Amino acid sequence: MSDGEWWTVEFQHERAQLTRRGTERERRLFVFFRDDRGHLRRAVVPEDAKTLATDDDLCRAWETADRLHAGA
Repeated sequence: MSDGEWWTVEFQHERAQLTRRGTERERRLFVFFRDDRGHLRRAVVPEDAKTLATDDDLCRAWETADRLHAGA
C-alpha cells in the first residue's frame, strides 16, 4: 500500500442484528486490512465493488478506511 507496508485483506459481512419481525435489512460488507505490526483498518465495500473488487478498489478503500487499532 502507499505506506510501504504489506497488508492482508479479509472481507466480512456485518454481523446479524436482531430486528422486529418482518423487517430485514441487507448486511453491509466490510473489508479489513491487517499488517504485521497489529494495525487494523476497516472500510465499507461500495455496492458496485461487492462482486469484483480490483486492486485499485482495494487501494481506495484502504486510504479511506477507519483505523481501528494502532498496534504495539
